[in-house]
Amino acid sequence: MPANTAEVTPAELSDYLAEAGSDSARVAECAAAATAYVRRYRTEWDESCHLGALHLAAGLYRDRATPGIAEGWESAQNVFARLTDVRIEQLCRIGRFAPPRIG
Repeated sequence: MPANTAEVTPAELSDYLAEAGSDSARVAECAAAATAYVRRYRTEWDESCHLGALHLAAGLYRDRATPGIAEGWESAQNVFARLTDVRIEQLCRIGRFAPPRIG
């Protein structure tokens, strides 16, 4: 399906997160951001692209909810920092996994 008609919906993201008290405004914001990001790089949107966009949206939501994620490396509390998720790039075929462009 064309990427400009596909999207990750807030309801779908909320179900994927399976968090009873999730912030609905934040869920909608993350779903829209992930959809816009994938649309920027893809003209076609298939199941793998959709799954990658859903993972990206969930990661955006969870990053904000994780205490210490934005702290410096010198902090003992920061045990995980994700610059980019290779699985999302693979599923959406963007970044280093984008097909070559000719011309």
